[in-house]
Amino acid sequence: MMMPLFSNSPNALNEFCVDLKQRCYYYSPTFATTFTLYLFTFAMSMLAAPDFFFGPSSIVPLFDSALTYQTTFLARCVGLCLLALVVGRKIGIREFVWLWQALAFNVTTLALFLSATLSASAGFTLWVLIAQDVVSSLLLVFNLRSLWLYDPDLDDGDMDRAEATIYSRMVIDETSFV
Repeated sequence: MMMPLFSNSPNALNEFCVDLKQRCYYYSPTFATTFTLYLFTFAMSMLAAPDFFFGPSSIVPLFDSALTYQTTFLARCVGLCLLALVVGRKIGIREFVWLWQALAFNVTTLALFLSATLSASAGFTLWVLIAQDVVSSLLLVFNLRSLWLYDPDLDDGDMDRAEATIYSRMVIDETSFV
């Protein structure tokens, strides 16, 4: 249970902040979880049937004409690469390293999608590319926010050490309130 901010304890503010930080880190959907689900969805759809999911008659018509054998092959290769990112996160790549890997991926894909959006004769459906640009921009902001808020002391699962570290960072000088 979260400790109330105003209590008789001299460390009430510190205890409240530690508890809040732990709840935000452990109970909120993180960027890693959200982005892993996003990548997994695209990986499975590209591996299974890229023409069905992204062809001209699909719900998300990324391409304005039917995919050839070569484009289907390349889409499946991209799906396999996306799946490798997902599997890497699930088999033990530390979150901090994976966040930097995701940042490189997000910057690169945003640049590629923006260049396709600005190229009118690229063979893509424009509204899908604009929607992808918006989603990629939001993912990039979410990724940067996660790197900025990242706390390595909370990543290793040792809550006692994490709590001690947060306490040491948040010690409030009692004379500053006078």
